Formats: sequence, structure tokens, C-alpha cells
Amino acid sequence: MKILDTLQKHHAKRSAARTASGLVEGARRALCPVLLALACTSAIYAQGRPVDLPVFGGDAQRSGWEKSDSRITRDNVKDFQVVFSRKLGAGNSGLHSLTPPVVIGQLISYKGFKELAFVEGAGDKVWAIDADLERDFWTKTLAGGAKAKDNACAGVVSAMPALTPPVTFGGRPRPAAGAAPAARPATPAAPDPSKGILGGTGFGAPRPVFGLSNDGKIHIMNTSTGEETMAAIQFLPANAKASPLTIADGTIYTTTSALCGDSPNAVWALDLTTPAPKVSTYALEGMPGGIAGLAVSAMDGTIYVQAKDKLIALNSKDLAVKKTVTLPGGGDSSATPIIFTNKEKEYVLAGEGSGKIAVLDAGTLEVVSESAASTTAGHGVWGGFSSWTEQNGTRWVYAPVWGPVGDRANGAIVAYKMDAKLGLTQAWVSADMLCPVTPVLTGGMVFGLAAGGNKKNAVFHAFDAATGAQLFTSGSQIKAPGQLTGMSIVNARVYFATTDNTLQAYGVFLER
Repeated sequence: MKILDTLQKHHAKRSAARTASGLVEGARRALCPVLLALACTSAIYAQGRPVDLPVFGGDAQRSGWEKSDSRITRDNVKDFQVVFSRKLGAGNSGLHSLTPPVVIGQLISYKGFKELAFVEGAGDKVWAIDADLERDFWTKTLAGGAKAKDNACAGVVSAMPALTPPVTFGGRPRPAAGAAPAARPATPAAPDPSKGILGGTGFGAPRPVFGLSNDGKIHIMNTSTGEETMAAIQFLPANAKASPLTIADGTIYTTTSALCGDSPNAVWALDLTTPAPKVSTYALEGMPGGIAGLAVSAMDGTIYVQAKDKLIALNSKDLAVKKTVTLPGGGDSSATPIIFTNKEKEYVLAGEGSGKIAVLDAGTLEVVSESAASTTAGHGVWGGFSSWTEQNGTRWVYAPVWGPVGDRANGAIVAYKMDAKLGLTQAWVSADMLCPVTPVLTGGMVFGLAAGGNKKNAVFHAFDAATGAQLFTSGSQIKAPGQLTGMSIVNARVYFATTDNTLQAYGVFLER
């Protein structure tokens, strides 16, 4: 009996333990997806780095600054090497035939977790590339693409693709103390699917990739498969030379230049938050400046574009003119303006034909300061600027200058330090660089590409952002000139394209 009692008690304890264990297991299973999501979110935001690069320059303000990629450091940048090299097609080649990528850092696809780089080339070819495995995930030729008849425009890619920006928590920057609150664009944070073709844009919503074909149509593609989610939408005239696509608050923006095809020099907007997508345009008296064409305010969506000696502020969506200013030092239509925030107020940087850089109040377009000239008149900043702030709040600005800079005969990256009154003082000048493109930044380092101008092979450089000390150079490693379509920095890789239609990236091999 004692043995039977003992066995019964033991059985009761095991049953209770199994019941408790089952409850714990059930709770664990229920919590796992939540904990996993939170863990992933924590891992992403604890590192403080974005996992996506949705537009040219990393953001619509064109800062060029990848704010928190701790995997590239001053200690390991000396060990940089080619970590990605892929020849994309054998079609048109040249200085504008292949874009740098926009990137989704972590896509949950039917083939698992992927980092995908999206690239477009001349001939309306789009590639989604598995950045880790360095192979095509999918490829697509956009249907209905026209072909440029003008030799000056042939071989020019339609536009760099774009992604909807990732969800950010905390909203837009607040206006300066005492200032009127910035008016938000009319688009709600998550549009009602019945009122706009994009539907919701909140956390977990689908994020398509947007491409432009030579017939001027926007194609909206599933990032996992390349399948178009709806019929292509007419946006531009056929055969336009367009700047990189930019998406902000449910609207696609670009500029057209060089009078390619039937397209004027203009700014364009395609509002996708209405049941019937609406196209707006604003004609420019001259070519829009630089690679990116335009910059978008993070506070109220204002569009800033430079043409000749004019800096123009336009309303979001309908592109109505808000303000125009004539730059005191003349125009430099070879540079896209950028926007930065100081003490919760926005300012715009613009290049001038005199070789100076102007700092303007974004709201009034009044000139706050001008730098000294970095080069002789007739030369100046090409492509655009990049900018970052140190932890102590000091802002730095970097300008790729074409033309003589001191004893640098061909050009250089020129670094400026901004003081408390927003004045710019030249701090250092890089080594001589032939046709430098807009640099990109991370971790207190500046990465630049001397494209070579179709005369010399490209050279990739890394500099200390504060001193200009050269930390790395590719020397003679690159075997073709660089394309003038810019650079992308994301997830420990610095991407650019060369004229032999090769997309490559420098970085350090690290475990993912």
C-alpha cells in the first residue's frame, strides 16, 4: 500500500508538472512571435542604424549620412576590399547607364530573410540582387519602354528606383520654439486603401519598389517577385532624362533635364494617395541641379530645387511656388541642394557659380551665410553635398568640386566646418580627384569616388571626416571609369557603378 500511495503521489506530481509545463509552453508559443518581432526591432534600433536605403542620398533631404553603421570603423577601414562585384547585362554602357542601388536590408521573402539591392540600367532592365549571396534574386525588363532617338540621351538610365521610406517612430522634427507649427502634408500616416492606390503604409504594410521606364511610366513591383502589382502609370513624357525617384508622403517626385525626348526642364510629382493618381509639374528656367534633382523637407514636405541662379521652394504634391530667391553668387545648376536641421529649424545648402556655398533659411529663403570660394568662377560643386553632425553638435559639410582647388588641378572633396552662426569655414581638402561624385558618410568617415570622367579608371577613397587624413584608397584596383550616377552606403557596404556596367561595393567581410 505504501508503494501504491507513493506511486499515486508521484503520478499526481508529474501530471501537475505536465499541466504547468503545458501552460508555460502554450504561453511561450503565443509569446514567441511577439518576442521575436520585438527582438528584431530591438536589434535594429538598438544598433541605431537603418536597415534600408530607400532613396538616393539615404533620405529625401540628401544628407548622404548613414547614421549608425558601427560595423565600419576607423580600425577596419584600412582593410577595405571589394565585397561585391557583379556585371549587370551587356547592353548600353556609359557614364549614366547603371544606377547605384536602393536597398531593403531585411525582406521576409518566400526564400527566407534577404537583403535585396534594386538597380536599374539603360534599356529598362531592373535587377533585384541578393546582396549577401551576390546573385540575382529576380530580374525584369519593364514592358513598353521606348528608346531614345537623340544620341545625347541614348544609353541614359530612366531613373534610379525608389522604395517607400521605412516607418520611423517619433514623427517629424518639431518646429523651432516660438515658430508656428509646420503644416503637415494632407496625406494621413496610413491612407485608406479606398482613397489611394498605395493603401496603408504603416508598420508591416507591403513596400513595393518603384521603377521608371523610358516611355515615362511608373511601374510598381512586388519586392519579393518583381511582379507588377497594378498597371503602369503614365508620369513623364517618353525618353525623359529623369533624376532618381523620391517618395515622400505617398507622392513620387523627380526632375527632368537636358530636354531629352519631349521633356522640358521641370519638376514632376505623382500623387498616389488619391483614387486616380494625379500628375503635377513645374517648368524650370534651366536645368535642375545635380544628381538628385531636388530635396524634400522633413518638416512640411516642401520641395527645393535649383536651376541656374534660382533656388525655388514648391508646395508638396501640387508644386505651387512658395518662394524663389536669386542666389547672390550666381547659380550652379550642377549641384542638388540639401536640407539640414539646426535647433529644430530647417536650412538649405546651395552651390553658387562663384564657387561659394550659400546657407539659406528654409522658410524664408533668406541667405544666412556664404562660404569663401573653393574654386575659380565657372567651376564649383558637382552632383550635390553631404553632411553630418558630431556628437558635440558640430556640423560638417562636404562638397565634390570639379576644377582646381589650390594645388589640386582636377578637383577634390572640400570639407567645411559650420560654426554656431551657421558660417562655413574650409577645414580640409582631399587628395586630387578627377570628377569626384557626391561623397557618402558613416562613423566619422567620408567615402569618395574619383569617377575619372571616362578618361581614367575610377579610384575609391576613405577619409577621416574631421581631419581629411586618407584612411584607404583603391589605387589601381578598379579597371574602368566610374559612372556619374552617385554612390549608396548601407549595411557596411559602399556601392557604385563603373562604365563597364559593373556594380561593386567596398567594405569589410563581416558575419551577418
